[in-house]
Amino acid sequence: MERLQIIKLSCGGVAEAAGLMVGDWLDEYNGVLLVSSESLSAAIKKSSGTHTMKVVRNLQRLEFPIKAGSLGISVEPGKMVDIDNEAAVRNEVILQAAKAIKLSTTPEIAGYIVDETLEIVTAECVFGIGVFNDFLTGMSDFFGGRSDATQDTLRRARRACLNELKIEAVKVGANAVIGVDLDYSEFSGQGKSMLFLVASGTAVRLK
Repeated sequence: MERLQIIKLSCGGVAEAAGLMVGDWLDEYNGVLLVSSESLSAAIKKSSGTHTMKVVRNLQRLEFPIKAGSLGISVEPGKMVDIDNEAAVRNEVILQAAKAIKLSTTPEIAGYIVDETLEIVTAECVFGIGVFNDFLTGMSDFFGGRSDATQDTLRRARRACLNELKIEAVKVGANAVIGVDLDYSEFSGQGKSMLFLVASGTAVRLK
């Protein structure tokens, strides 16, 4: 859902006085869907007195009485979670919880003890490496340099796979994954290359 998110509030402005916060998604103003800066401006111009602003905060829809006039906010468009869509909300909850998952290549994490060992979790990611990238890699190897294109692919693959591993950990009720291991493989054929990356580890609950 395309909506506007507050990225800055003016101190003492109408929006701040009403209780709006940075990070809120603007949903409706007097029943008008706020899908763009233009729709927000148009809704404000048509209003006078005190009206209602609906926002989404922490996956909840909130309503605030707000005075007409300049809101004193800076916004940017983006994709807001459809909080009326149960599957979308569930996915967003998992993504938010995944951010707090701790990862370690060691069997323990300093300052914590393993309270419960759950199960082994894995994540698999496949990335394509084109012919042009392969050619650059060969040239870099020949001249003793580095291939930025391949390094970038490896970096993106690692980050994506570790994020997927965190999501898998959340799904089994863990708050950490220990003994994390990354295995890389490359498959080539018909002038194309595919990078296959597997991340694995033991999902645990720490305390």
